[in-house]
Amino acid sequence: MRRTSPPSLLWNDALAPLAVTTRPVEPATVVITVRGEIDMSNRADFQDRLMAQVRRDGPHLVVDLTAVDYLGAAALTVLLTVQDSVRASGGRGMTIVASTPAAILPLTMAGLIGFFEVHPDLAHVCSG
Repeated sequence: MRRTSPPSLLWNDALAPLAVTTRPVEPATVVITVRGEIDMSNRADFQDRLMAQVRRDGPHLVVDLTAVDYLGAAALTVLLTVQDSVRASGGRGMTIVASTPAAILPLTMAGLIGFFEVHPDLAHVCSG
């Protein structure tokens, strides 16, 4: 049986569902909201989308993971790779918005909470 999904999702029998949207919040800062699952099956698409934002919008990314259902090791590798690219382009790095166990647990277990600037919601990012 073939799965069906809204057009904004990337989903077929081989890929985990993933939706990525972007919006600028201030000059040189863009919020990337991710919904669904990030694993080995869609890692390349996730990385391509983040890297496109680094090239297009500049040195500061806010990656909102509050709607992520699964954050695999491949996703963590992508976040580290993109963080390195942001810093290499003169940016201060990436901010991660995460408050659910699906996002916080992998970041914590991998020891990355201190590596990224992590906030529980977008209000904390935009206010400070």
